[in-house]
Amino acid sequence: MAIILWQSPGQPDGFDRGNTVGLLLILAIFLTILWRFARARVDLYSDGISIHNFFRDYDVSWAQVFKLSYSPDDAWAYAELIGPKRITLLALARSEGESSARFLLRCEESLRAYEQRHDKD
Repeated sequence: MAIILWQSPGQPDGFDRGNTVGLLLILAIFLTILWRFARARVDLYSDGISIHNFFRDYDVSWAQVFKLSYSPDDAWAYAELIGPKRITLLALARSEGESSARFLLRCEESLRAYEQRHDKD
């Protein structure tokens, strides 16, 4: 970025002030988007999951989850809640391959264990 600002056309010594501010603003937006995607994760607990997506965080108990889905046609895994809500799990992308599939299996096992514990009650 420093080389672009230094060597770019516009003024004899590089960009003028307005173009420099605009380019730095675009860089800041780009880095913010990368940072937000980098923080995407899913934390697994015995009583539910904590989902950290791009703009929102969700704490979802297993009692709220209808099912977890990860079909070959989907780019990400989904937590389908009881009712009409569906939450995308950005941390479990199909492009991540086996690691996402393994983690989702762990989540499903935890969901089944929760359901078995509460079916006995």
